[in-house]
Amino acid sequence: MARSKQIFALDLGTTKFCLAALHQSAGRPDIQVCEVPALGMKRGMLVDFEEASRALNKLVEEAEARFKCDIRRVVVGVAGSHLKSRTVTGNMEIQDSLIKTIHVQSLTVDVENQCRSSHREILHCIPIHFDVDSRDSVNNPIGLSGSHLSGSFFVIDADRSYLKDMIRLCNHCGLEVCQLYSEPFASASVTVDDQLKNLGVALADIGGGTTDGIIFQHGRPVSMFTINTAGNHMHRDLSVGLNIPLSDGLRIKEHYGLTDLPGFLDLKDIHGTLVRFSDQRIRGILEARILELGKFMFHSLVDHQGNLGGGILFTGGGSYLKGIDKFLGAKFGVSVKSQQPHISLGMSHDWEYPATYATVIGLINLEIGRRKILHDESSASWPKRYVYQFVNWIRELS
Repeated sequence: MARSKQIFALDLGTTKFCLAALHQSAGRPDIQVCEVPALGMKRGMLVDFEEASRALNKLVEEAEARFKCDIRRVVVGVAGSHLKSRTVTGNMEIQDSLIKTIHVQSLTVDVENQCRSSHREILHCIPIHFDVDSRDSVNNPIGLSGSHLSGSFFVIDADRSYLKDMIRLCNHCGLEVCQLYSEPFASASVTVDDQLKNLGVALADIGGGTTDGIIFQHGRPVSMFTINTAGNHMHRDLSVGLNIPLSDGLRIKEHYGLTDLPGFLDLKDIHGTLVRFSDQRIRGILEARILELGKFMFHSLVDHQGNLGGGILFTGGGSYLKGIDKFLGAKFGVSVKSQQPHISLGMSHDWEYPATYATVIGLINLEIGRRKILHDESSASWPKRYVYQFVNWIRELS
């Protein structure tokens, strides 16, 4: 098989490992996804290197057979409670009174230097707004006159040692990591449109082990959160509460959810005895865990009350649980909606994918944007230099 120049994105989740490939099909861009059950992961993080290696090797083997090409270089999503976000402000004086690109570049470098640490690595440094002298905030200060420039940036960083382990895992399985992205930011890039970002919105990606979220206000990200309650907890609760096999708990969650339960279900418990369960009992178990998720989530949103005109969006596999959006919307009095990822791929219309692939499709989308910067001849050398610096520290971690 020939080595490919396609984009490959890797999502190492709690319940599944996913590889997505962007390639040309009949002269048109297309995305294919391959997945295998996850091993060696807990709450979105690597906990067993050998088990995870076994699952990743299997994924690469199956993906290469399906995609009909070698897979050597990947962009990788980063998730887990070690991810942190904060807003950082930088300030500088303008000597010639006219703000230029180099001033914004210098301000960004200053903010990154403020955030540098021997134990943390910056994944994203995103401008929120700029202030020129005492004027109202602007999104782009270049070309304006002033003597003082300040800027607020949304910074996402990760534990350096954990990133080393992720890169080492990929290298061990024959993969070179060319870029790392925060998974909540990736999911948002293909599920939240600009109108909702401007209104203010919270996205919650409900996975198997964690629910990862990001909050937008005035079109920019302002906060991020991770909740250790997600889809796996729901069907485990059913299995423990009803004394039934995990596979039956999963089937009830996926097939019935909160809204499609019949009056009763006849199920065999773990001892093989046929038992009849009422829909009230089943729904009560599910609702308790979903309500816990909602309380943790709304605790993360308390500082943003009154600024989320776009409500809350759910994506990820957990968003498919029937009735979860209406249940939490009614409990907390906010607009809650489930959202599938969509990506344009340069076509006249968007392509829509299952919510279970929101992260890996988002990783493809962010990498498309990065490559556009690299190949945009009209762009200054700054964006390219910034990308190359990112690549260099990945090599250092390796």
